[in-house]
Amino acid sequence: RRSGNRVRVTVQLIQAVDGTQLWSQRFDRELTDVFEIQDEIAQAIAEQLKVKLGDTNAGTRQTANMEAYEDVLAGRHALFKFTPAGLEHAYERLQHAISLDPNYAYAHASMAEYHVHQATVGTALHRDALLKAEAAALRSLELDSLSADAHSVLGMVSAELRYDWAASERHYLRAIELNPASAHVHFARAYWCLRPTGRLHEALKEIDRALELDPLSAYFRFGKAYVTLFVGNLERSAELAQRTFDLDPTYFLGIFVLAFVRARQGRAEEAIELANRMIAEHGRWNMSLLVLGLVHALVGSREKAEDVLNELKERSTTQQCSGIISILSSTMGYIDEAFAWAERAIDERDNQILSLKTSPVYDRLRADPRFPALLAKVNLA
Repeated sequence: RRSGNRVRVTVQLIQAVDGTQLWSQRFDRELTDVFEIQDEIAQAIAEQLKVKLGDTNAGTRQTANMEAYEDVLAGRHALFKFTPAGLEHAYERLQHAISLDPNYAYAHASMAEYHVHQATVGTALHRDALLKAEAAALRSLELDSLSADAHSVLGMVSAELRYDWAASERHYLRAIELNPASAHVHFARAYWCLRPTGRLHEALKEIDRALELDPLSAYFRFGKAYVTLFVGNLERSAELAQRTFDLDPTYFLGIFVLAFVRARQGRAEEAIELANRMIAEHGRWNMSLLVLGLVHALVGSREKAEDVLNELKERSTTQQCSGIISILSSTMGYIDEAFAWAERAIDERDNQILSLKTSPVYDRLRADPRFPALLAKVNLA
């Protein structure tokens, strides 16, 4: 609990088998150094467990500025909403954290991830955003050579910007070596490296590890639902997508997966209701339009799917949404158009193209003799 510049932390040690309380202690402190408080509490717990703590210093990623620390926490929370509004709020908080403490390595690593998300959500030119992400991650490593988060972002950049899967894997393995308890690093490896390269069962294992470490992450729950969809288990994917709503009934990525699954299952009314709910709650932007278009295409509302496709093509004159147009064109059976837009997506470094090898949205392209050459362009042949 917090009051002004004071914090009260009550710690209880519980015997899991029968719920017996073994120990309890209250800590009342000034919020001058949050890491010192954390270390003090960890040491007290360790003494009760009769174990010895190793070095708990997290390196130069720490900050003595409590406001900067809170800004990064709030910024990262907003970041993983994966909406334009969430990104805008994340940028404000992360930029403020860096202004308060320019040497805060974790803030720079988080800003690097913000730029990756810009490319994902479509609020910036993909290549430009990824280059900014790389620069911010390298700055984080300058400040903290042991930053697992910076290596994680470089794993994303290696995948998206350069299609260098070996380099991506190296960065992720280094990140896990530096911080094996980072749920986010395990998830990022699964999503950005293992999923695109077709190592889907390995990806699911990494996501399970992330969920063991952080079971209350809606983003990780989405990821498990999404990759489960790729391995063809629609019912299980729907069940997992529903679980994101336990944490946030409006979670964009949860609606994204569930709407697509319901459309694939032929549950048209439910799929359309979910797609319309997404538009109502999050507005018309590239990824929400993708879901709306896919749902209408899959349930047979051809005219409405065409309207969405045309809206996206109009947007493409001022924004980069070639990957989304390729996916929707493929689903609607416009194979030549789908290939043309996919080629453009590769040139633009649109990360939607990372689903080329494994996603069911590209099923119609896989039988085409041009498909192996397309895979080769992203080093996935």
